[in-house]
Amino acid sequence: MKERRLFWLSIIICIVTVITIGIISIGGFKSSSDSLATVEANLNSNYSRTFQDLGIGMAQDFHLTLPHADKTWVKIWIDAYQNGKEYESNPVSALSYGMSPNQYEEGHMGVGVIKGEDGDQQLVLYAPNIKMKPIEIPIPMELTAGGYIANYAIGEEEIYLEEGETKVLAAQRTLKNAASIRDWNNQEDKQKMIEESETVLLLNIEVNKQMPDSN
Repeated sequence: MKERRLFWLSIIICIVTVITIGIISIGGFKSSSDSLATVEANLNSNYSRTFQDLGIGMAQDFHLTLPHADKTWVKIWIDAYQNGKEYESNPVSALSYGMSPNQYEEGHMGVGVIKGEDGDQQLVLYAPNIKMKPIEIPIPMELTAGGYIANYAIGEEEIYLEEGETKVLAAQRTLKNAASIRDWNNQEDKQKMIEESETVLLLNIEVNKQMPDSN
């Protein structure tokens, strides 16, 4: 009799545990309906190939989708770091737009680095139907003893962006010595990579439901 009670008690405990885990999982699940945007890397896009084929520099290209474009404000920007410290005039370039007359929008967005004949380099940010004028990169990005790395911080699988969420999309950096490639969206990894680099440029994105205050 006692063994039977213990048996049924163990069954009840297992059932309660499974139900509890299920509730926690459902509560923590992030669905596409919670997001204002999706973004994914275009590793071999026409934009990137054009820059390479013409020998004018490089582009880190992404596909951005705004399912609620008429209610979404997008900001993309470049932060710079030099000798392990944040550049005092960050962001060095920024593009901000939103509240489209269209409910749905999608297209290319990203950053291009244009190399001039005199060795100067310029940045250009672009988004669907928007492109900024190129600006000169304010920190030196010449090749150093440790080399140069340009990499994407996200992959080709789309990621969901919620309101107020900032995501690092791509990085370019010159190195002091050999360096590791870690997760740019992990704060500890990000700081370590900044510290082991001579110079760093980070492409960031953030989406919101309201236009930022102009004051």
